[in-house]
Amino acid sequence: MKILRTLAPGLAAILLGWLGGAVAAADAPASDFKVAIDGTGNGVTALYVGKGGNVVIPAELEGFPVTGLRGFVDRKGITSVTIPDSVTGIGSFRDCRDLTSITIPNSVTWIQEHAFKGCSGLTAITIPAGVTVIEIGTFRGCSSLRSVTIPNGVTKIKSNAFEECTGLTSITIPGSVTEIASGAFDYCKNLTTVNFTGDNQIEFSAAHDTFSGCEKLSLATQAALKKRGWYGK
Repeated sequence: MKILRTLAPGLAAILLGWLGGAVAAADAPASDFKVAIDGTGNGVTALYVGKGGNVVIPAELEGFPVTGLRGFVDRKGITSVTIPDSVTGIGSFRDCRDLTSITIPNSVTWIQEHAFKGCSGLTAITIPAGVTVIEIGTFRGCSSLRSVTIPNGVTKIKSNAFEECTGLTSITIPGSVTEIASGAFDYCKNLTTVNFTGDNQIEFSAAHDTFSGCEKLSLATQAALKKRGWYGK
């Protein structure tokens, strides 16, 4: 690599990127966390006390796998979070308004109610394949959310799950979904298209207001919804 030593540092860095691929972001330092043994005694819950920015949570702290997270409610300055695959459940990131992206591993099988409520900067979310229920108010008020990937395997979308996600213009509902609860998509004012990957009938728990305030729903979407049991509009 003698040639690289003679190049300007910036150009050398670019060439190294070409040669070796992108360098993975470094884990946040251990000093950014306080830890407590979890309920099983086999892992730790990590309480984040760092300053924010791009937070990459380590898979292990003090010799134990990180299995749970705390310290992310109403935090300013956290712009992105990467969660390790040692974690199986997501607690609350409520009102982290500066958060624009989060990477959730497929090890996660549940996401808490209201987990991302009020995360108004969040632009995209991919729900892990093992999650079967989108809980109450999970993404309520995520007004910048424009891309949502719901995996085949989700069976229920609970009340107010995507309420006031005003940035959403389209969403795809997989064939595994059998229930969409009251207010799940209320006041998604720019939602025009709901796509379905199957012909499944859906139980609309409160059919009259599941899409209340979604004034831009296309006629094709309204027809597709009604074929599956919706009685709105």
